[in-house]
Amino acid sequence: MKEVVYNVSKISCGGCANAITNVLRQNPAVEKVEVDIVAKRVDVSFDESETSEQALSDKMAAIGYPAALVK
Repeated sequence: MKEVVYNVSKISCGGCANAITNVLRQNPAVEKVEVDIVAKRVDVSFDESETSEQALSDKMAAIGYPAALVK
C-alpha cells in the first residue's frame, strides 16, 4: 500500500470533500481517502500495482479539483 498527499487548493467545503472522496473511491485500488478541508489536502492510500499517483490526480482534476502531489 502506498500513501500520498495532495494539495488541492479548491477545497472549500464538505461538498468538495465528498466529491473528491467519492471519485477516488470509485477506483478499487484506493484503500483510504482522508480530506482535510482546512489544510486543503487529500491523503490517499492505494495499491500502486493497480493505479498511480497521476491517475488519482487526473480523477480529481476531471471533477474540477486540480491536485498537486506533495513531495
